Amino acid sequence: MRRYVWILLLAISLSACTLDEGTPTQTEMPSTTETVVVTETTCPITTTCEPASTSTVTPSSTITSTLEINPTATFTLMPTPVPFYLQEGSPAYITNFVYPNKACNWMGVAGQVFDANNVPVINLVIIIRGQLGGRTIDKIAVTGIPEADVYGPGGYEIQLADQALESSGTLVIQVFGLEGIPLSNPAPFDTYNDCSKNLIIINFVEK
Repeated sequence: MRRYVWILLLAISLSACTLDEGTPTQTEMPSTTETVVVTETTCPITTTCEPASTSTVTPSSTITSTLEINPTATFTLMPTPVPFYLQEGSPAYITNFVYPNKACNWMGVAGQVFDANNVPVINLVIIIRGQLGGRTIDKIAVTGIPEADVYGPGGYEIQLADQALESSGTLVIQVFGLEGIPLSNPAPFDTYNDCSKNLIIINFVEK
């Protein structure tokens, strides 16, 4: 009887051990929650999750292409528009009346410069250059000097020679600003070996 009881107790003990070893506890089961979290955070933000870069063409490459100049291109300089032109009737040839004591022993150019409202303009530079009687001429005057008032307000005067000499298109006259900017195109004119034509009146007007 005792032997039977002992065997029965041994069998029950073995059955309890088998049940304990075969049944996983809650702590031994893999946590699905942790697995999901790990899976969601394995995406590298700076590689696969970042939008594709759009800076494949740099601004410098665009500027270089648009500023290229054809080295074989030919550039033609066009005349710059100017505000002053020869007044209708210029040049006019008359007798030297300003220096009667010199009479024919004087030849020169005089006149005025007018704006678009026909008002004389002062402080403009008048330059005459060229050849006359075998000499190089490079003369300058400024409009509005008191000595030239005899020709009208804002007048100018340039003596060319101490006698009447003939020339054909070898002299040019031009108007400049005080800063040296051309305000008219060079205008060629003639001179005469004639005492009745030794004062040459050349006026400019703004258009």
